[in-house]
Amino acid sequence: ACPVHGTALEELEPRAFSFNSPYGACPECTGLGFKQEFDPELIVPDDGLSISRGAILPWAGGRSDGNKVFYWDRLRALADHLGFDLATPWRGLPEAAKQTVLYGSSEPIEVVYKRGGKETMRFKAEFEGVIANLARRLAEVSSDYAREKLEAFMSLRPCPACGGSRYKPAVL
Repeated sequence: ACPVHGTALEELEPRAFSFNSPYGACPECTGLGFKQEFDPELIVPDDGLSISRGAILPWAGGRSDGNKVFYWDRLRALADHLGFDLATPWRGLPEAAKQTVLYGSSEPIEVVYKRGGKETMRFKAEFEGVIANLARRLAEVSSDYAREKLEAFMSLRPCPACGGSRYKPAVL
């Protein structure tokens, strides 16, 4: 045990000092030293585009296909709630709006679905956020093709727990 840091290890064995062993590997990244995470720069590659022009690449084409209408109506409700314009280029949006679009909000917003100029449904819901939505879809996907399409928006980043060293914090 370390009296300065308060860290304690089980019995010292060589396997505790190997990132190839579960006894020494960082539990967060399982000894890889990195994590694959959704990257905001890949999700919004062109900050000169507005949301209505397809700035959010995985959700681009908001009005054209039925699967994306869900996102479009939620984005419109979020824009109304936070007071920003979907036609403003991404780089011109307030930082709080960008963060909420990417990471979501637990505050319920009123969503109104309109089809053919008529209101079809109205309800309150939390905004999930693009990154949480993509992570959920990745966890639920069964098709390799769909998994590859989602993974295209991910980057490898050093593990936050071990800083890329691959070892358990106690071993370090």
